[in-house]
Amino acid sequence: MKNHLLSILKERPLILDGAMGTMIQGKKPNPLDYKGHLNSSAILNLTRPDIIESIHDEYFQSGSDIVFTNTFTASPVALTEDNLDKEMMAINQTAVTIAMRSAAKYSSEGNLKFVLGELGPTSKLPTLGHISFDELMASYMQQAEVLIKAGVDGIVIVTCQDMLQIKAAAAGAREAMVNSGIELPLIVSVTIEANGKTLLGSDIIAMLTAVEPYNLSLFGMNCATGSMVMREHLRQLQLYSPVPIFCKPNAGIPQNIDGKLRYSMTPQIFVEEIASLIKEFPNIRMIGGCCGTSPEYIKALALQTSKIKDKQEFEPLKFSKWKPRVSSLFSSITLDQEPRPFVVAEQTNANGSKKFKELLEKNDYDAMAMVAKKASQGAHALDLCVAYAGRDESRDMTEFADRVLKNVDIPLMIDSTNPKVVERALSIAPGRCIINSINLEDGGVKAATILKLAKKFGAVVVCLTIDEDGMAKTSVKKVEIAKKLRKICLDAGLRDHDMLYDLLTMTVASGDKELYDSAVQTLEAVKMLKKEMSESRVLLGVSNISYGLTVAARKVVTSVFLSKATHAGVDAAIINPIKILPPSKIVEQERLLAERLLDNTEVSGSPLADILSYFEKNKTVSKIEKNISQDDLTLEQKLHQKIMDGDKTELSSILSEI
Repeated sequence: MKNHLLSILKERPLILDGAMGTMIQGKKPNPLDYKGHLNSSAILNLTRPDIIESIHDEYFQSGSDIVFTNTFTASPVALTEDNLDKEMMAINQTAVTIAMRSAAKYSSEGNLKFVLGELGPTSKLPTLGHISFDELMASYMQQAEVLIKAGVDGIVIVTCQDMLQIKAAAAGAREAMVNSGIELPLIVSVTIEANGKTLLGSDIIAMLTAVEPYNLSLFGMNCATGSMVMREHLRQLQLYSPVPIFCKPNAGIPQNIDGKLRYSMTPQIFVEEIASLIKEFPNIRMIGGCCGTSPEYIKALALQTSKIKDKQEFEPLKFSKWKPRVSSLFSSITLDQEPRPFVVAEQTNANGSKKFKELLEKNDYDAMAMVAKKASQGAHALDLCVAYAGRDESRDMTEFADRVLKNVDIPLMIDSTNPKVVERALSIAPGRCIINSINLEDGGVKAATILKLAKKFGAVVVCLTIDEDGMAKTSVKKVEIAKKLRKICLDAGLRDHDMLYDLLTMTVASGDKELYDSAVQTLEAVKMLKKEMSESRVLLGVSNISYGLTVAARKVVTSVFLSKATHAGVDAAIINPIKILPPSKIVEQERLLAERLLDNTEVSGSPLADILSYFEKNKTVSKIEKNISQDDLTLEQKLHQKIMDGDKTELSSILSEI
């Protein structure tokens, strides 16, 4: 049935059912039917299967192609709150039996009916610390496994407000499929409030980014609002989602009238709005109703879509190429920046920032969070590294990350060689993170552990070109190891766009003659990798190139190397943006000295000796023309200076004033 379901989607939207809770209320079960569990409609699967089956029947009779099992509140965690956890298996198995029995009555060769196993939220939000990721994932895995073995045609996760909850549910459902040996469609639906965000402040594309790695069949929205309020979010999904769209709106925004929730949209208005959405957004391929809807709404919807089908007005699915993204709790960003690179701020790395390390030594996590907040303003992601000899890295990462997660609006790079630290950080980070890193130093033993975490949490992985022989120094060796790492990642279930290759940047200023051409070798490796693996993305720790030079020299050499790296094809760079000079601000003589050093070109002497001598005599960061006060510039001059400096800050306000 799985293949039938997905194949029909390519031809037309499938009609879902409407509200279950609204219908149950309308049937007016006897309070005794709840056996003292008045907050759990799931118990009715056992005590009043006739009521639940009659609701499924009415929806199928009205034209639904799909009904959801009555298991919205039937996860072990949710049932425990109602002291029903011991009935979990019976409640879920019976729910599937009821729904499939109803589907069998109305299914025929040319009119197949389907049943989706429904996983709903709980009152415990992992992002707020109510429950651990692993406990919630285990709960969803147990429920999904029962539903799958009982025979559902797919799993649908609905009414999601918390990114960690949605990831736990998706990971649990996927694990259940593996345990059952049955692969089924996986659908995720989030709930966006009237303010355009989830309850915890996430936007729709941030939610999509967090769950996209779990191999979804559809992604969309349900509940909270009416269809028109969903329009802008559906527009974004039409533009960005790599899978068809799921849409199950309420019958308008609920209003409290005489102490009861009322929905103002009539079936006619509801259907007219849905029809306009289907026409505007052809990737909508599952459509139904949530709170306030009934078989009357679904009948009108089925009739309307049938008319559209008869006129052959369904447009084919149209997907833009998915650009890999990472996300924070609040928003997401693509790794493919134009212009490159994707900037990872290194100011929150205890091994690279003296100031940050000193704060770590004082256990001043609040001040560390302030450093992160400031660093986030000039970057696309933050490199979180708290590894320091003699300290509890797991504790430090937990304390620091917890403060950063809810206050910084850019994604995180979890930088640690300890798998337990990586797992701890990912278990509390709601967005889609980057793991830094894996390598083959031990033959890939530790890499295998890290890759399981990447798969579990949907993370991107940095692949360092290191093997048993150490760090790769030549371009050929770098590419050779990168290819090995790619195979290992693919075998672990990752995709090409889940990987960033770090071809290693080693200093050209150590005095070690073997490293004089390290910049040349790295940049050549970038070009080779891009040619041989066109889908690859490259990350470099750019500032490593100038380690050992004076502050003034480092700023120039690092800036020139970054420019060379981006021209060679580097996609992402770990840097301190404040210490990068735009090309227009580098004095010509200093640029030439830096290029000689990086290119390992001898003219009249050693490139390293020449640049050391120059900056010893010129102890300034760079001979930059004295800045004119911003207050003295016109708006046009301010805009020109921003463009020349490559500075994107405050551009929106300047443009709006112009």
